[in-house]
Formats: sequence, structure tokens, C-alpha cells
Amino acid sequence: MQASQTVNLLEKISDQKTGIILVWSRYDPGEGIREYGWNYTHIPKSDALLHEGTGCVCLMSTTGNPPTIAAKYVYVSDDKITGHDQNKESPQNLYVLRRVVGY
Repeated sequence: MQASQTVNLLEKISDQKTGIILVWSRYDPGEGIREYGWNYTHIPKSDALLHEGTGCVCLMSTTGNPPTIAAKYVYVSDDKITGHDQNKESPQNLYVLRRVVGY
């Protein structure tokens, strides 16, 4: 997610029981979305409400020699998630947000 990209949530984080999970997978700039390298970022409901609209670091990694580690940066609001332009740089560009799951 880059700064120009926003995900409008179908349900607000405040409407969830405990928060949301951001579901990421690998992305190959030459081939597109991959069905492996799944990573999950937990956003607690209480934290999302206390820090409305502030930045969140989403750490992810995949196996390999050496392993690839990336830190996506997104802004989390009660009703949307917005990216940051540093996410288009490597290795951040090797992961893509696939789903947002409320729980």
C-alpha cells in the first residue's frame, strides 16, 4: 500500500469485538500476487481507537537464505487503512495486503 492507496473498511474497527487482522502475502513485482509467504498483523481495537489515524509498523518475513524481512508502514483509522510511499521500496514491495479480517 502506497500513500495514494486506501482501504475503506466495510465495518469499523470500533464495531469489532477485539480488533482486526491485516493479512499479507508475498508479491513479485514481475509476476504479481503470490499464494505463499502469508503474514498477519494484529491491530487491537483499543489501540486503533486510542491512536486514531497514526502510523503502524507491520513487520513481516519469509523463509529463505537469507530470510526476507520487511516493515510495511500504514495509517490505521477506525474506518480505513492508508499506505505510505516507503512501502513501494524493496523489500517492503515484496508483500501485499490481501484481506482485513474483523474479529
